[in-house]
Amino acid sequence: MSAGLVREVNGRIVFGDTVARVAESLHPLGPIARMVTEAAAMGVELRRLTLQGHQIEADRLVGLARLENRQIEAGATIQGMHRTVANHERTARELRQCLVNLQRDMLKSGLSRWQQELYGDLMRDVMAQLNANHAIGGQTLTGNIHEILNGEGALAPGSLGSTAPRGSRSGSSQPSGPAGSSPRPRRRRPR
Repeated sequence: MSAGLVREVNGRIVFGDTVARVAESLHPLGPIARMVTEAAAMGVELRRLTLQGHQIEADRLVGLARLENRQIEAGATIQGMHRTVANHERTARELRQCLVNLQRDMLKSGLSRWQQELYGDLMRDVMAQLNANHAIGGQTLTGNIHEILNGEGALAPGSLGSTAPRGSRSGSSQPSGPAGSSPRPRRRRPR
């Protein structure tokens, strides 16, 4: 209840000193001055409670909107994760097939030393690309998981029920570069 106007003590309404002072200002009204002042104080208190109720409802609606937005963002991030995994798996499958083909062709008889060296260099480059593909995929997924768990709208530890957001998107830990892209192969200089 408002400080100085009305408060509750042991289940009873008690009017504060402010109400008594205002009632004294209305002393020409006689005994009714106290009742008029108390009624006015109750009116002020009811308005305050109504505003407080509206604020609580507004805070609740803001919290619900944040949760809904968080759900949408998390869903979009998860869909992006599925696409990323599919892209990285497709790239890895293609690179593994390249390794199989290179190894098969390298073992053919009649290849010169230079041709065998070319196959060997290409196999090392494809292996490096395969390793980079896995590393980039892991970093991207780690960033996405971080975004889901700690992104804008996530609750701070120990604030269960709080609507205060934790983290922000400005410091996103997403790796740079387009999803599903793989590094360009290294070219070796002839010896």
